[in-house]
Amino acid sequence: MCCFIESAKDALVDNTDVCRHDLSSSPHSNHVNSGWSVFTDDDPAHCVGFTWEDGAASDMYKGNALFYASMYQTVSKGYTGNVPGAPMCACVEQMPVVTEAACVTATGAALSYQLIVDETGSVSATHSVDMIYGDCGGNDLKAQVKAVHADTVIATDIDEYLVGANNCDDTNAEYLNSEQLLVTSASNRFTNIDGAVEQGMTWRQIFGEGIWFLPPHLDPAEADEEMRTLMEACIPALGRYCLLLRKCPSCS
Repeated sequence: MCCFIESAKDALVDNTDVCRHDLSSSPHSNHVNSGWSVFTDDDPAHCVGFTWEDGAASDMYKGNALFYASMYQTVSKGYTGNVPGAPMCACVEQMPVVTEAACVTATGAALSYQLIVDETGSVSATHSVDMIYGDCGGNDLKAQVKAVHADTVIATDIDEYLVGANNCDDTNAEYLNSEQLLVTSASNRFTNIDGAVEQGMTWRQIFGEGIWFLPPHLDPAEADEEMRTLMEACIPALGRYCLLLRKCPSCS
């Protein structure tokens, strides 16, 4: 897949949103061992890619497909500029997480070979083919990958890298939650439920995930001690441990 953010010629066709990039996935491009970038602005970007099936015609012409997705876009349209910290073109595992990407195919016709023997007996060979480039029948890259690699792990793994239209905020929040990190400008997406009333009682939030993000102490011993202290706080007055309420907006 290739992603461009500038154009020196035609207007850049904005066909995707860039969500985030794991810098450790492309150290040869950014010279960074580890780190991440989260993109919250809707700056223009254009991504295009291809896939192939081993042993099929698409495998034979995958080099041509790479040329069409990369150099041809620059020469014909003027597309340039990589997403900061990411390669301009690479396998999707090394590219930023984006919402969508256009898809291209490369097929050949009238393939021919010519062998030439000169007066010294040396043999040289050439070949020619008429290349035909397409748009995957209207599929975007994610749909094409799922069609070509149906019922394989590739068809499910692509969801991690092409997350779908308007899904950057949700997937970024899940990623930051898993890393116990928050983007300040996005903090209004999370809700503190301290003081919530359930079953006629007022509850205190101890920790939470997702929209109720509140991580425990990073030190497991401190987190365990805090939890035990809170649970035992009811013993003097009620003769029992405090109740623990699990609140889950997506649970049935």
